[in-house]
Amino acid sequence: MAAVVVVGDRRKRARKAAKRAICPYINACLVESSKNGNIRELFAVIGQHVEEMNLVNLTTALHRLAKFSVSSPELRHGILQEEENRALFDALLASLADTLYRSPRGGEGFGRQTFSNIAWSLAILHCQHEDLIGILAQSSLAQMEQFKPFELASTLWAFTKLSKGHEGLRREVDPFLQMGLKFVSTVVDSLGLRFLVMIVWVLAATGRGDPSLFGGFASRIAGLLPNAACQADMLLEIVEVYGEDASRTNVGLLEKVAERATSVAGPTWRMSDLTDLLVNLLRAGVDPQNFARIFNDAVMSGRGTHMDVCTVVLTMTKQFSCLEKDGIGSVCLGSFPARSLLSMMPCCHNSIMHFTPEELCLVVSTAATLVVQTRNSC
Repeated sequence: MAAVVVVGDRRKRARKAAKRAICPYINACLVESSKNGNIRELFAVIGQHVEEMNLVNLTTALHRLAKFSVSSPELRHGILQEEENRALFDALLASLADTLYRSPRGGEGFGRQTFSNIAWSLAILHCQHEDLIGILAQSSLAQMEQFKPFELASTLWAFTKLSKGHEGLRREVDPFLQMGLKFVSTVVDSLGLRFLVMIVWVLAATGRGDPSLFGGFASRIAGLLPNAACQADMLLEIVEVYGEDASRTNVGLLEKVAERATSVAGPTWRMSDLTDLLVNLLRAGVDPQNFARIFNDAVMSGRGTHMDVCTVVLTMTKQFSCLEKDGIGSVCLGSFPARSLLSMMPCCHNSIMHFTPEELCLVVSTAATLVVQTRNSC
């Protein structure tokens, strides 16, 4: 009987050793397949090994899918929705939740970067998996003090994104948010711009903080902005925080955002990023003249869709109309809505069939006003 137990133990240890040996190989395959830029190759590796993956492998697979999503948003609406890939993705999430649940004391022994990467990936993929997020929030809360400042900022941002509009998830992550924001406030001075903006956005999105706090953050962001690496999503979050709420509005900072966007926007920026940033700057009352020119050039080069043009032109038109309704009368042709509208008219011509009748009436009447003012100014 004792011999049978010994043999059984040896076999069990052998299986564990074999799994430990294969996990680094799986990780190498995941990384290599994603380097090639072929999402289907990554899915093939996941499908082949998902049942053998440990927590590091599962996290790597999810993180690589999220990175693909950043560079190719069509992933969420295309390849990921294919039946076979969707089933694989669901299996990956279920295995992650199960592995975390079965880990001693909620994953103790794993790096906090693992938790941060899972949370960030779920947020980027817009994946509100309740079981996984619930156990992830509990595990993260239990090990709060072991997070590095940037890992904590990223996780706070991700949980806020994931719980937005979802009452059940909000209850799951709220204890982590409350404690995390208290903890990160003690180390916020060590954060770089990307993670500082994350914290400011979390404070605004969760209704925490007062105008003086946001004012202090605005000064720090403005100081870091000129020399920092800037992606469209980060700049858009600054505009959301400091342009959408009157109590936090900071036109000086938003003008710096427009300047920085003009200097860093390039061919790698998605047209949707250009559109969203331009529209939000316009709504905040900022003159984005040079950035609007970049948008215009992108549209004229064939990158923009008719919807992009319609969205921007309508925003400009409404800004122009608001100036007239506010009693300004004959609006100066040098005002930014007028300048921007004039520059967009060639693009608008090609998109005219995509406006609703009401939208078209508004754009045409504004264009007519611009024509009259142009003639009167000659």
